[in-house]
Amino acid sequence: MRTDVKSALRTISLLELLSRPGAELTHTQIVECLDVPKSSLTPLLQTLVDHGYISRDRITHTYSLGEAIDHLMTPARHLIFLRERLAPVVIQLAEDTDETALFGIRQGLEVRVINMAQGNTRTPYQIHEGEHLPLKASSAGKTIWAHETRTVRVALFQAIEANEENSPSRAAFDRDMKDVAQRGIAIMRDKLAVGVTSVSTPLFTSDGRLLGALSVGLLSARYTEAMHEKIVSALQRAVTAAQERLA
Repeated sequence: MRTDVKSALRTISLLELLSRPGAELTHTQIVECLDVPKSSLTPLLQTLVDHGYISRDRITHTYSLGEAIDHLMTPARHLIFLRERLAPVVIQLAEDTDETALFGIRQGLEVRVINMAQGNTRTPYQIHEGEHLPLKASSAGKTIWAHETRTVRVALFQAIEANEENSPSRAAFDRDMKDVAQRGIAIMRDKLAVGVTSVSTPLFTSDGRLLGALSVGLLSARYTEAMHEKIVSALQRAVTAAQERLA
């Protein structure tokens, strides 16, 4: 049976109250809105003010959200920005290849799908925005992994090695990552799902910072040499378009 912590619930209620548009409330107004004892609210407000999560206006004696909340929201705003800017790029990539296209970023040992679009040809493995794919079983994950710094690559390898019995040797892993980094393309066949192949390429910012990967997935039976060339060409155009939209 779950037991809620009263102080945590009050903190959540307080932050939700102050997150309303234009919310600048006095101590008394907050007490009335939340129906909490003044003696309980005072130390909570002071703690949040001290840590920057709430700001107190010394003239009006009103409380509002502080700068620390803005810092917490930065990653979320970044994802929203990426999703909005790259949506047309992923849609065009799906249209150019007539296959499933996506943009994903690394989160821990997984790839989070930020954008996804489907062409007319569907694969048996359906992917949705917000879904998390295994880093080592997706071409998007593989290409991101290969283009991380060496320190990050090794840390990820060690984390996966600790949880899996049949992980590759370190030497084989290094060769594989080097090959992907040199080609700029990662290919995974029948890993994420039987009968599905995916091809990915990394996406960097204009100053060389790794953002994530653009990827195209298709039925393995359709993955011919001609289709490979078509996908690689479409991915290259998508990278150029993405960098222009992110500039």
